[in-house]
Amino acid sequence: MRLLVYFISPPVSIKAVEYVYSSVSIEGWEAIVVVGLVLGGWNIFVRPVVRLLSLPLNILTLGIFGVVVNIGVVWLTAELVDGFTVGGLVGALLCAVAIGFMNSLLREFTG
Repeated sequence: MRLLVYFISPPVSIKAVEYVYSSVSIEGWEAIVVVGLVLGGWNIFVRPVVRLLSLPLNILTLGIFGVVVNIGVVWLTAELVDGFTVGGLVGALLCAVAIGFMNSLLREFTG
């Protein structure tokens, strides 16, 4: 069930941010599926390694650097996936925060 959370949460969160902030857009179901796969794969395979490597910076910044890493991941996903655009830092920040919030909620409800 937890694996499903990693693949479902990002596209749902990004779609919610799209309604709130006009600079973020995701076009078509194909882009939604690909964004879910890319961000889900990131969360499963790459994120643990990056968190370990960035641990000293996270400690120094009291966790703020984790948000910076998430912003970078959202921006990189927008660059890789056709049909998903993030207009600027604010859009990437909103997506990163929404994805983190949605992941936390879904993990809480799914155990």
